[in-house]
Amino acid sequence: MAMEVEAEEASLALFEAGVVDRDSSSNRTIVPISTPTTTTNPATPTSNAGSNIHQSSPSTTKIYLNPAELFLIRDGYQLQWATKPAPWKIKKMQHSPSDQQAVDAAIDKFLKAGIIYRSPTQDRSYLSNFFTIQEPTKRRPILDCTRLNQHLQVQHFKMEGIPALRDLVEPDDYIVKVDLKDAYVVVPIHPSSQKFLSLENRGIVYQYSSLAFGLSLAPRIFTKLMRYAVEPLRAQGIRLIYYLDDICILEKSKSKLKETVQLVLQHLQDLGFLINHGKSVLTPNKIQEFLDFKIDTRKMEISLPQHKLSKLMQRLKQVEKDPERSCRWIAGLLGKITAVIPAVQEALLHIRHIQRDLARSLQTNHHQWDRVCKLTKKSMLEISWWKSHLNVKNGLPIHPQPLSKDALTVHVDALDSGWGVHSTRVSQAGFWDDKAKEDSINVRELKAIYYALILHAREGDIKELRLHTDNITALKYVTKAGGTASSVLQDLAVKIQDLCNQYSMKVHYQHIAGVKNTVADHLSRIHKPLHESSIPPRFFSQLRQSWGRRWKIDAFAASHNHKLPQYWSMTKDPFSSRMDAFQQS
Repeated sequence: MAMEVEAEEASLALFEAGVVDRDSSSNRTIVPISTPTTTTNPATPTSNAGSNIHQSSPSTTKIYLNPAELFLIRDGYQLQWATKPAPWKIKKMQHSPSDQQAVDAAIDKFLKAGIIYRSPTQDRSYLSNFFTIQEPTKRRPILDCTRLNQHLQVQHFKMEGIPALRDLVEPDDYIVKVDLKDAYVVVPIHPSSQKFLSLENRGIVYQYSSLAFGLSLAPRIFTKLMRYAVEPLRAQGIRLIYYLDDICILEKSKSKLKETVQLVLQHLQDLGFLINHGKSVLTPNKIQEFLDFKIDTRKMEISLPQHKLSKLMQRLKQVEKDPERSCRWIAGLLGKITAVIPAVQEALLHIRHIQRDLARSLQTNHHQWDRVCKLTKKSMLEISWWKSHLNVKNGLPIHPQPLSKDALTVHVDALDSGWGVHSTRVSQAGFWDDKAKEDSINVRELKAIYYALILHAREGDIKELRLHTDNITALKYVTKAGGTASSVLQDLAVKIQDLCNQYSMKVHYQHIAGVKNTVADHLSRIHKPLHESSIPPRFFSQLRQSWGRRWKIDAFAASHNHKLPQYWSMTKDPFSSRMDAFQQS
């Protein structure tokens, strides 16, 4: 609250001084990019990258900021604490000669750019390890803020990305991609918070003057600023999506897109952002990679590029060859698989057992990530599914096609005694055998959904269904790509999806209140008729042994009482090979 009051006072002071204007329609400030900075730490170089926004040349470009964001740009971001940090000690990271050389180069580069500066006090109370990791085109410097992050306030926020792009893209759009260079460094850190972003190299302590890569709140702060940075562009009707330092711009024609790109680049540069021309793709095209996905506006399809497929396939082969992997390694694999969900059909449905095994192993090992994660047979089957289906399932429509008006409406219900399925094409009741009666009601409901799909698939001409169920848990498993709470429910969810694939059926699942699910409910309550009686299994086994016959077909049976794998039923049945024994020859 104090920060908000201070931010508002800063906003009013600038307004009264004639530095900024006020937006009469809201409590926001119009900030020209030439806004001056306040005095920072005297040890901070005047070329401080964190003040890029303030050092831009004068321009008519303005952005609209709330008081808190204005305060952030004027004075730098002040860390918000969940718990007050006490001085901590860390185990100093030991670098190999080549790694140390990379660290030295990064320190030198950061010093020249004003991203860090030599600490005037050389205080070692809040040190964090500093290292670099190899990326495809460069080594990325990272400040390990693990200890610091534990004390910071966690606030949920929403980032734009592939879901937002799906909503924005139109058929045959031209696309370009803009990459911002050293994006975080445009956001200054308040002088009072800089001592908590300290590192040591060769006996010298340095402090960050801008957002550090490794700070947990950095993505949220940068995303918040970017929202205001692109607002004037969107107000002009420009279609764009940003995800941290990646920006995707769309237009209907090449010529218009070229004009738009120049306008966007000028706007961003006026605000102090640096354009990474090496990673940007400024030539308009209908096929463009963005956030490691291939966007094809001709086919209106999103898919994985080959290099990403190859990397994931390599990991899958590694774990299949040697399943004894640490929890950390398996978590990394799940992270890579989760990242491809927007482009791979049924992706989430086929990692639930792996997720379940990882959670169980972490619990057993008291969350020691370097202990072995025990993968069950079902998890290994999921690994095999990914290996064999990754290429086949690669590619999803950007805009999923809705069901047609002719889609058939189906109602399903399950009770302790039986199940019911009703539509204008099929109206059928069934009964549980003794084993199924021991299942939970959620399992029975999913089985009823499976039976409903089989009965309608056998009709031959039904390809679209709107299926209604009154069971929330069953609905979750078929609409949310399975789950980890129940292995049985997960296996049934996979079975249902496999059936839809086999018969090329598109199904939209919906919840219906139990009081409205009347017909299916009535069918599930029907008492077993006399003709559904059958001899006990043990007597049947005795008859087969004494008569010595190898029967092939149970001619008068149903799904709940057949004694042989192949059977004929009196009415429509999910698993019978034929109907009405008297009509068979």
